[in-house]
Amino acid sequence: MRRLPKLTKAVKLPGVKKGNTTVTAKFVYKVNKSKKTTKLNVKVTVQAATVQPTQAPTNMPTNAPTDIPSPTPENTPIPTDGKDTSNLTTEHKSANGITTKDNGQMRENLTTAQLMKFMGQGWNLGNTLEACGTDLPDTFQPTDYETFWGQPVTTQKAIDGIHSYGVNTVRIPVAWSNMISDDGKYTINDAYFNRVEEVINYVLNNEMYAIINIHYDSDWWGAVWRC
Repeated sequence: MRRLPKLTKAVKLPGVKKGNTTVTAKFVYKVNKSKKTTKLNVKVTVQAATVQPTQAPTNMPTNAPTDIPSPTPENTPIPTDGKDTSNLTTEHKSANGITTKDNGQMRENLTTAQLMKFMGQGWNLGNTLEACGTDLPDTFQPTDYETFWGQPVTTQKAIDGIHSYGVNTVRIPVAWSNMISDDGKYTINDAYFNRVEEVINYVLNNEMYAIINIHYDSDWWGAVWRC
């Protein structure tokens, strides 16, 4: 029996179109210093590739509305550390008479790394409660400051919408000097306290984390520390 030389290289031939064909391989080799030629024929059948149609999402509207509604918020599960897994209760009034659903409980024995994991993605409620200026009317109310730099009044619906996109922490900058007495006692107006608490409760009602940041407060802070 004649032994053919061992093949050392595979050849990949691309299919051009559907059909049958014959592939011929030609081998040239030496036997006892004599050149030999051998041809091998292989019959090949090429099948047409199956193309999967692209399926459009079933929830896409045919005519996109100009006013896209906010997605329905979903509460982010809070890991348990031996306490209740939810801080939400029925709607009630806080000690200051502000509507809330939060039970007021604090989570304890958390490391910084654990807390950061629970806090997740954050969002800044900027240019609202820290908006300030000079020579503003004494008649300004908390929402007048809140909208002074062009932002709308913060609502529960707005925070619900932010939370529905996976945000679990909101930073709330506050300039307490907006409604603080200039009699040397630096008493912050209760109306401003109440508005800040109201915005905090928008966050807590979603079981999110609220970070209160003292922002754009100037001379009064230094004066208090000098007392």
